[in-house]
Amino acid sequence: MYEILKEKNLKLTDQRKIVFDLIKRFENNATASNIVSACANEVDYSTVYRIINMFLEKGIVEKKLNYADEIIYAFKEEHGHYFTCVKCHNKEKLMECPLDSVDQHLEQQKGYKIISHTVEVHGICKKCLDK
Repeated sequence: MYEILKEKNLKLTDQRKIVFDLIKRFENNATASNIVSACANEVDYSTVYRIINMFLEKGIVEKKLNYADEIIYAFKEEHGHYFTCVKCHNKEKLMECPLDSVDQHLEQQKGYKIISHTVEVHGICKKCLDK
């Protein structure tokens, strides 16, 4: 489970394990305040933020916005785009990448170097609509 930390040459400390486990447990609700609150007795506020920033710098997690426009931290997924239901929070991977042509244009016509992009569509899934 912690292999990614070792792959990124990070020492496996108890505090890093705690933050890692909370990001995993909170899934799509891993805000900094949720993480800090959940481990307040074990890891202090500034250490939580340092660990989150380290995970961001090493590409282990990424920042996303949830349906309430809060910054959440999620494990970096393989390249893909998702539909997220704002009611049941079910997440479904989209089969196509709508930004491939935009990336090509920016690289070929503008000379940019695209590193990554994300697309997340928020809405209400059919199952929730039918209720």
